[in-house]
Amino acid sequence: LQQRRVLLRFALAAAAAPQALEQVPDRVRQLVRAEPQACFERCHCLAIQGSSLLYELVYGLEGLDVGQHREVQQRITLGLNRLLQDLGLILAAN
Repeated sequence: LQQRRVLLRFALAAAAAPQALEQVPDRVRQLVRAEPQACFERCHCLAIQGSSLLYELVYGLEGLDVGQHREVQQRITLGLNRLLQDLGLILAAN
């Protein structure tokens, strides 16, 4: 089966509560693993960019056509947005 790899970078305000920022990689891992078609690879805080922290998420999708791939990617992206709101985090311009 063909695997599609997804790389998603997102920036969060560095002034956010450190406890919330530290939860991001583990909570994102749980989010991606909840999708049966997705294979979590990694999620890390990569760098400081101005007043934001840059995170990178990488996961794979196996054997899906483009339409199915986009549906799973959309669920993960919207789930990420919900997760960040639940943690009180705000996306920053990067």
